[in-house]
Amino acid sequence: MSTSGIIALILVLIALVGAILLCVYAKRFTKTHRENRTDWKKPLTNAGIISVIISLIFTAGMLCCYPAMGIVEEVSWYYWLAAIFGSFIFALGVCVFFATFFFHFYGKLMPIKLNQWLYRVMMISFWVAIVFMFIMSEGYAPWLEYPLINGISFSSGWTTPNESSSIAFYAIFILIGALYVYALCDHHYYVHYGKHNELDGTFIVGFIMGIVGARVGYVVGNWQDYKGTGFSNIIAIWNGGLTVIWGVIFGIGFGALWFWLMHRKKPEVSLLVMMDFVVPCILLAQAIGRWGNFFNLEVYGNTVNASYWSWLPTIVVKNMEYGVAEGMIRVPLFFVEGVVNVAGYFLIMDLFGKKLRKYLENGDLAISYIIFYGLVRTFMEPLRASRYNMGSSGYWSWVWSILFVAIGVLLIVVNHTIRILYRRNKGTLCLNKNTFKTSFISTLVFSICGLVLLITGISLVAVYPSEATLVYSGYTVGIILLILGVALLILDVIPILLMCFSYNNEDASNSVARYNVCIFDLDGTLANTDDLVLESYKHLYELHNNGIVPSDKKLYSFSGPQLRDVIKEEFPKEDTEALAQEFYTYSEGLYDSVKAYPNTVETIKYLHDKGVKIAIFTNKRHELSEKCLKQIGIYDYVDTIVGYQDITERKPKPQGIVTCLDRLDYHDKKRVLYIGDSPQDYQTSIAAGVDFCHANWGPRDYDQTLCHPYTIKNYKELKNII
Repeated sequence: MSTSGIIALILVLIALVGAILLCVYAKRFTKTHRENRTDWKKPLTNAGIISVIISLIFTAGMLCCYPAMGIVEEVSWYYWLAAIFGSFIFALGVCVFFATFFFHFYGKLMPIKLNQWLYRVMMISFWVAIVFMFIMSEGYAPWLEYPLINGISFSSGWTTPNESSSIAFYAIFILIGALYVYALCDHHYYVHYGKHNELDGTFIVGFIMGIVGARVGYVVGNWQDYKGTGFSNIIAIWNGGLTVIWGVIFGIGFGALWFWLMHRKKPEVSLLVMMDFVVPCILLAQAIGRWGNFFNLEVYGNTVNASYWSWLPTIVVKNMEYGVAEGMIRVPLFFVEGVVNVAGYFLIMDLFGKKLRKYLENGDLAISYIIFYGLVRTFMEPLRASRYNMGSSGYWSWVWSILFVAIGVLLIVVNHTIRILYRRNKGTLCLNKNTFKTSFISTLVFSICGLVLLITGISLVAVYPSEATLVYSGYTVGIILLILGVALLILDVIPILLMCFSYNNEDASNSVARYNVCIFDLDGTLANTDDLVLESYKHLYELHNNGIVPSDKKLYSFSGPQLRDVIKEEFPKEDTEALAQEFYTYSEGLYDSVKAYPNTVETIKYLHDKGVKIAIFTNKRHELSEKCLKQIGIYDYVDTIVGYQDITERKPKPQGIVTCLDRLDYHDKKRVLYIGDSPQDYQTSIAAGVDFCHANWGPRDYDQTLCHPYTIKNYKELKNII
């Protein structure tokens, strides 16, 4: 290696080490300054200065690549500009992204507006880094040798796709994708359950079994090439050959099994909730891993005119042009699938997971991944160069892609059907008066679209003959439309079931009471005290934390846990009892504006008139609870109140529920229902051995599980349960 090459390598390595130290600095600051973090300007300024220095070092290292590459002719200003600004902004974007990531997610007591801006900067810097990475490549692309290196050999150094390598870039990209997704899933788990590193075993088992499954699928699909070659050749994954769909099946299956085995005795942790935020992330790992195909020059599409793809970065175009006629290019399917997978992740997590969440059940997002990825592969398999289509006629992966779609649709139907029947048998299928109408419209839409696709597909299959190899034709398009049509018709099962159950739903209110005792949480369940709690905690932070107030999301999470426990955690240097009294004094002045949730009073009166005993179990003081109940108009219907002073063990211990039953002189727990709005309430019901109903409203983010077994979105629905 030349002197300039050594200098370039050293400078880039220094920049890499600097970026790692920047992350350590950001995380350590947020960790060691949890009690007094008033000056955020200084650490953010330091992080910005360090980021600029790292970016300058990286840029200098990259510019040393010009002499290292042996470029002696005059380099155009365009390439200099792309190399300098591309390198600098790319490195700066990476540094800013990681620094803001740690400050945003670990800075608990950061001012709200600052935290919001850091999140925006984090997201913008990520995409800026991606864009300028390709701009940087424009400065070097014309002088690189193609095909690009795709690995390292311990004996001969850098290798190309035509040479064997000891460490292939393909494997590196797969590992990077897996590690990135692990970090993302670990963060999601922390958001849901407040713990890190709980997915370590699941990740290791899922990753290893995913590789095993991907190899098994490849060998089975190409058995004619492996038959009689020996076991050592079958397991030689370093020579290439992985089937992603089989890897997904093995990885998800064994990973879920491992998670269930490790957490089956933790009722607060839901396997389906975990799968909903983990499985869609696989799309991001696949998008990153596909870049390994770019360097390997594998799994690309057929050869087409290069002008169709001239808008791509030069480095991509030139690598895809290698080995084909001038003016032609291999279709970069790795790029297409990568972009589609990233879009699919945001479609599932943001559109389905947030905007349409009220229509979904736990597990639906994980199943949506199966359907989406199956559709992507169904449409992309016929675009591949024939040498990469598996099986004797190239139909192996295509058939499995179609099966993925079919299996996903069936799982959606099974998931919803089981839950509908489960809730119905428990008396919990709560349908409003518009259920029949909306279900009828859904059935009509699914049926019409499904029949149109089905008839069109059958017509195309009947008219066009099947091809000897897998390519796009009238026949393959017909098969795809046929499968989609059948899938939509199968989805009709869900609205049809809802229509059937809506007929006799009105009679539920006249039936004999299933529960004789209803125990209610107060804050966030009966009384809409969310804003009151929010303002009271803000008052404490403004007086005792130099005006630095956490985000509203965090403050809302304090509505449920015992006040003194929160104060001990958030204000460890203050007098807990003094702050609790200050909280009570301030909040009492706000109780005149407290209101009940919609239909609360009518429902409580209905239960009282039906002979159901009403109890209140809350972490609030007894006298304040009485004031709140009188304010919202249900005090006269309540048989007993158990508050903070009445017990010695707080939620999730069962003492409060036991005390309620003792006072009511009622001990048949099978006919007792506890209604609450938080995971802590659910855990309390589990400990007490009574059924739980999740009041699914308010600002808190809480995922229900199949175990509940009830969830209501309005108090009118509670009548059907009782």
